[in-house]
Amino acid sequence: MCGIGANLKFNRSLRNETVNDNARNGVDVFTITGRSLGKGDAMRLDVATLTKAHQYVLFNSEAVPPYIEKHRAIVEQSNPRVGRHQLERNHSETFADWFAQHVETLTIHGENPTLKDLKLLSRRPNFIGVKYKKYIVHGFRFHTKDLESTKKTQNCGVRVKATTSSFSSTRDQNPILSELDYYGILTDIIQLDYGRGRGVVLYDCEWVSKGKRLRTDADGFTLANFSNMTRHDEPFILASQAEQVFYVEDPTDSQWRVVVSTTARANYHMEPIIDVDTYLQSNICVPPDSVDADDFGWVRDDVDGIEDDIRIRAEDIRAEVKENLDLDAIFLELHGKVKKRKQIPGAGSATKLYFPSATSAYASVRSTGSDPSKMDELIEQQLEERLQEEHEKMHVELNEKVRKIEEESDRKMEMMKEQMKEQMKILISEKFGEL
Repeated sequence: MCGIGANLKFNRSLRNETVNDNARNGVDVFTITGRSLGKGDAMRLDVATLTKAHQYVLFNSEAVPPYIEKHRAIVEQSNPRVGRHQLERNHSETFADWFAQHVETLTIHGENPTLKDLKLLSRRPNFIGVKYKKYIVHGFRFHTKDLESTKKTQNCGVRVKATTSSFSSTRDQNPILSELDYYGILTDIIQLDYGRGRGVVLYDCEWVSKGKRLRTDADGFTLANFSNMTRHDEPFILASQAEQVFYVEDPTDSQWRVVVSTTARANYHMEPIIDVDTYLQSNICVPPDSVDADDFGWVRDDVDGIEDDIRIRAEDIRAEVKENLDLDAIFLELHGKVKKRKQIPGAGSATKLYFPSATSAYASVRSTGSDPSKMDELIEQQLEERLQEEHEKMHVELNEKVRKIEEESDRKMEMMKEQMKEQMKILISEKFGEL
């Protein structure tokens, strides 16, 4: 008997399950959305890395946009003759300092966890952070690039959807907002420490988004080129923003990788997806030549059919030789030879099993002293002809069955081709993912 609280397969945590600390009030970026695997290592962040990381956290916190718009308005008023492109750059580079000074002037009234967190966020993180090699978030298991250099599995592929402002030139006054897919390789997992138990986990990645390093082939697959990469100006994303992808080497060009999307472990999709193991064992993957010949019925097993055959054959012979024949002998001669492949149980007592009222007239002919040699020769000849007809009939039936099986196999193969794109994603996900 299992005790209360026992850890069973029905109630234990999933392998890639993450715990969201939704009970915590305050700024959203401080909410725990994942967990590390293994102990982290302390690291000292240089000024440039710390500045870029902190800047990304500020511009991706749901509590900060009102202050972003306020600072942008101030920059525009202070620089009325500066172009739009330069205004955005000034705004991005000076916002962190302005935000720190502005939030410090705000007064906390009573219990206001959001404002308390904003003050911690504005003061910048500590120079000492924590570096991890493995991290699980939203059901995805991520590994750094260096960790996977000794593994056969792949978990360093990252994708993020980002909305960016695009300028055609420095003189362009009308930036265009567009949503782009960024594809990256995870190089570092860093946790920033903002003090008082508040922290933010960031992914440091090598990114490609558009241009010569990203293309779509004729079949609709996205391909990325990560060879000889230079560090991106904005290498960081929040761990909670990451989606996982796999990269498969293009067989026609080793520098390019085919991007294969995957789904988080324990996510349920109500679409008809074929299980890989079941699919590989299905009839679609079984060639026609592998069909076992024992699956075919070489001889009729129904009693009525055998009885009819023997009675008809006996009537034909009686009409020619004018004698009563032994039905047991006809049965054994007619069906005993064919049954070498599949012997009928009880064939040795055929009269008792199939013809309870049969007589042994053939034996009485021999006992009367009549010459049975001519009759034996005639019977043997006619039985051979009958057997030949049966064999030809079975051959035709067998060919027809094989033809139907081949047609069904061809139909299923056509279905398989139509499903190949989706099946390829599933197969690669099972092969390369350590989810």
